[in-house]
Amino acid sequence: MSPYVITGLGAGILGIALGAAGMHYTIDAAQLAGAHEALASEKAAHARDNEQAAVNLKAVSDTAAQASAAAIAKQTSMQQANDSAQATIAKLQGEKNAADQKYRSALAAGTERVRVAVRSCQADSPAGGGTVPGNPQPASGGDDSAAHADLDPAVAERVFGVTADDQREIDKLVKLQAWACTVKADAPGCAK
Repeated sequence: MSPYVITGLGAGILGIALGAAGMHYTIDAAQLAGAHEALASEKAAHARDNEQAAVNLKAVSDTAAQASAAAIAKQTSMQQANDSAQATIAKLQGEKNAADQKYRSALAAGTERVRVAVRSCQADSPAGGGTVPGNPQPASGGDDSAAHADLDPAVAERVFGVTADDQREIDKLVKLQAWACTVKADAPGCAK
């Protein structure tokens, strides 16, 4: 074979190889450009998603902060109302106790009396000024109108002590009602 043919064949094969490599590089460049565009598009979408997630997270955080602030304000308000109710109750309790003690002292000293209406009574002795023992006539002289009698100071003080015990139970119920109104202001019986 002629050296020109071999050189021609070598040059042809080299040309084909260079053409194929160039075509392959051109295809890869186009694909690479498409991949870069897809990657840029994906990065932009990811950035938008991150931005939206941040906005959503901020909205949730703001809502939680508002709810927390409202709960703290309500708790503070309830505590102030409870403190006010406790102070009022303590003040009234002190005033009532002072008045009760003053009245009990007056009962014990005899400067205050407890009068009760009686329909019928009998004195212990004829000197008592009521009816004679064994006589069923009312103390008022025979008619059915009510008469009055003074209780002995010691008995009156004991009776007043029983009413004070009852008042303590009533005060407990008042405190319970005040507590219930502090916790649930729209409950029945609570002032608006």
